[in-house]
Amino acid sequence: MIETFLSINRYIQKIKGDKIIWMIYMLLIAISLLSISSSTSNLILRGDETRLDVIKTQVGIIVFGMLVTYVSYVFPIVWIFKISKYGFIISLLLLIFLALHIRLGNIIYATSINNSKRIIYFFGLQLNVFEIAKLAMVMYMAWAIDSIKNKKDKLIKFLYLIYPKKWLFSRYIQNLVYLYIPLGTIFILSLGGSMFAALFIAFLCILMIVISKLADRVLIVAIIGLIALLAIGVTVHYASNGRAFSHISSAINRLNMNYTEQIEQAEGTANFHNVLDKVRQPISAKIAIKEGGLTGKGPGNSTQKYIVPIIYEDYMFAFIVEEYGWIGAIIIMALYFSILARSMFISAHCITVVSKMASIGLCSLITWQALFHIGVNVGLLPLTGQTLPLVSHGKFSFIIFCIVFGILLNISKQAKNNLENLR
Repeated sequence: MIETFLSINRYIQKIKGDKIIWMIYMLLIAISLLSISSSTSNLILRGDETRLDVIKTQVGIIVFGMLVTYVSYVFPIVWIFKISKYGFIISLLLLIFLALHIRLGNIIYATSINNSKRIIYFFGLQLNVFEIAKLAMVMYMAWAIDSIKNKKDKLIKFLYLIYPKKWLFSRYIQNLVYLYIPLGTIFILSLGGSMFAALFIAFLCILMIVISKLADRVLIVAIIGLIALLAIGVTVHYASNGRAFSHISSAINRLNMNYTEQIEQAEGTANFHNVLDKVRQPISAKIAIKEGGLTGKGPGNSTQKYIVPIIYEDYMFAFIVEEYGWIGAIIIMALYFSILARSMFISAHCITVVSKMASIGLCSLITWQALFHIGVNVGLLPLTGQTLPLVSHGKFSFIIFCIVFGILLNISKQAKNNLENLR
């Protein structure tokens, strides 16, 4: 027994990268499998999908996700940062494809779900464009901030060569090209498919600008520009009677949603069951949280999973509270805040600006999405479709966060080497 323990300990010591993040990663995956196994009811879920089908699917996603994490972890970090340069272009092309609703036969085509343009089918695979854009834009911003600060990119070098004395003009152009245009373009394109996704991407990018300590005017211009674009989008939406930026109306309706009033108004009408279906999930989430109390009902004893058969997606936190109480909820929140704390430690030991900004951006993506998910579940925010990272059944979202963790662990491996060299 002692020899087995020592063997495991020796193996753990050989693992590179931040061991705490590795541990959190494995714990979140274990919680995901346990919660999804427990949260699926015996009701028919989607078509012929059964409880066992959902569990099998999640096991397959976890296995594939862990493989993706490992590849992202061992892939040369230098090449990851080089690829990050094209994060804006990747996001731009995908969002244009989505906005124009392009269809290339039955092989590659854009589609809408719940009046939201966010999905591209690629050879049978369902790609959530906004999940890709979040990661791509975080990595792009890390590269862009690094390029601006260190004058590394060819265009920036050229500007400083042409305008060596007119530094203000040069900086204005570089900020316009590297920050304002990419951020504004992605924001306005995202606004057409999901207002909340657009705001979330903008929030992450602004947060990275704040932490990067670029000039105050850069932050001010970026914020004013995004507010102006949002105002233009809302104005165009109402001027076109909802035809342009069609998702804005549904987002605003969610902000003003009064569940009781909607049910009362629809009662006795043919639309009653449709209205009831729309409000079922948020109401059930509040019931689940209230009934969970401090210690919860215990594994497998949830009742709200029979009311909302797919509670394991957008309302996973509410389900965890119902079965494991606020004790379980606090553990979940502690794991996400621990990622934030460890990432701050990692960024402090990164030598390059791009690695510092990438680690901060990636941990912010994980932590803030978790907080937004929790905010929706407890009724502080309207339904945004944000999954609980690495815990919800999210499928494609789960894979994206496996990549996020893989890159973060890759950066932590580099930071650990830097720390050992200092010693």
